[in-house]
Amino acid sequence: MKTVAFTTVCVVAFLFIGHFSITLSPFKISLPFWNRSLAYLLMAIAITLLSAGDYAQGYKKGLEKGDYVKGYKDGLQNGSKIVLEEIEKTQKEKSE
Repeated sequence: MKTVAFTTVCVVAFLFIGHFSITLSPFKISLPFWNRSLAYLLMAIAITLLSAGDYAQGYKKGLEKGDYVKGYKDGLQNGSKIVLEEIEKTQKEKSE
């Protein structure tokens, strides 16, 4: 439901930015500032990709700093197995 609402709001915002209009007498749909809407869309995509890259880079640095390089190299599909191994190792060290 959130995705549908967010998509609807984005479409309406892009139509508003592009000065969308419909005339019925001679039926015509116009979007005179389509380039402005396209520019905002491309900027939103660029910002999303930039922030996702920064997040992934910070995640990688955290794994390397926290001595979880093995888990990073094994890949995400083995992530839960690696986490369980680390928890068992930590609990074993605490009990000793």
